[in-house]
Amino acid sequence: RVLDFRWSSFGEYLERIEPALGVNVASQIGHSAMRHCAMGADAYEREASEREISAMREMLRKAMSEGAVGFSTLQATFEIGPFEKPVPSQLATHDELRALAKSVGSAGGGIVTVSPHPGAADIDDAYQALLIEMSQLARGASLWNAFQHRWDQPERWRDLLAFMDRAASEGAKVYSVARCQSLDLEFDFLATRLFVYFPTWHDALSLDHGDKRARLADPDTRCALRREFNDPEQGPSQMIARSRIVEVLRSDKHPELEGRPLCRIADERGLDLVDLMLDTALDDDLKTRFVYRGLMNGDPQAVREILQSPYCLPGVSDAGAHLDMDCGVDFSGRLLGHWVRSEGIFSLEEAVRRLTSFSADVIGVSDRGRLPPGQAADLVLFDPETIAAGERETLSDVPGGGTRIVQRAIGVEKVFVNGELLVDGGRPCDVHPGQVLRRGAGTRPLAPAK
Repeated sequence: RVLDFRWSSFGEYLERIEPALGVNVASQIGHSAMRHCAMGADAYEREASEREISAMREMLRKAMSEGAVGFSTLQATFEIGPFEKPVPSQLATHDELRALAKSVGSAGGGIVTVSPHPGAADIDDAYQALLIEMSQLARGASLWNAFQHRWDQPERWRDLLAFMDRAASEGAKVYSVARCQSLDLEFDFLATRLFVYFPTWHDALSLDHGDKRARLADPDTRCALRREFNDPEQGPSQMIARSRIVEVLRSDKHPELEGRPLCRIADERGLDLVDLMLDTALDDDLKTRFVYRGLMNGDPQAVREILQSPYCLPGVSDAGAHLDMDCGVDFSGRLLGHWVRSEGIFSLEEAVRRLTSFSADVIGVSDRGRLPPGQAADLVLFDPETIAAGERETLSDVPGGGTRIVQRAIGVEKVFVNGELLVDGGRPCDVHPGQVLRRGAGTRPLAPAK
């Protein structure tokens, strides 16, 4: 189905998408969208005035009355939006965020979902205090995304678990979406955004195909490329492990390189890693597929303890935001297959609770996540002995010739949504039983995690 863009309010948007839904959707209004609507192009340039904040608060109140479960925002420092400028919500002050959270609370309560400052599984002290305050003002959960282990801050996750425990002791509801799988980012040199923070790389990769090949092969350029890639101070700190975890995923001309860290192969051959990577790519006409294997969440013991926290919802899928680099929809199969069946970090029943009623309670949707008589029959029938995530596949079916990564579920027999069969034997049925889960359909007060 083709989704047109003929709507002008949040409520009209929900009405427009509902007939095409396979699964249920609980939707939030985006902070950057509100900023852009209230401020125009200035949303990318400056703080909001009191008048503009008042306009956003009115939009948020209206969206809540039309079915929003809260609002989402991003203050992570490393994200870049259109026009190579910061995402509008990055420019919001803490006062602006408090004002919006207060509007959620005055509309009956809801969630505030955030990508916090400075981001990439780190939260500074001031933003930790803000998350607690926003939960209290919004009369719901502050849910931050995404909790992962970082190689450059190998013990930071312990501090963040302690922070959420402290928030609960203060009566706030602060939770995180915790990634239960390794962050494996795929890329090639035909088109990638992974090198935007490396100036020489970014300039070279922005060229057309022929000029790009020539620039990547140029000896003088190579010196700068090697210097930037091998410098641990260059680029986002969460990418510090890049030189030891990059692998060749697929290569037509050099299949012998596939599946091994390139740094080891480079050492064996007496080469610099960057030269090996780029020469391989040039031999493949830039089509070589590389992967950063375990860029984050590479420490299984840390991941285990994060997932066992009572403040962590299992995730994260990314919703297609980086569809050519990552997929993420494998989190439920990874949780049930690896962490429960193989590692036994908690019972199957507890894993199902975290995927269902726990998530529904945090979001504030009381008529989903459980199966008492009379409640909607949302069911996934799976084999606990075989449930797992399939291998990644790359499809070239994106309009304009782009690619996307997909993963299939193993061991899932049937999926029912609102009592109607949606997936049978791994194949989707031609039905659309999903509903928009609007505010007012019933909400359950959420007690602090214990």
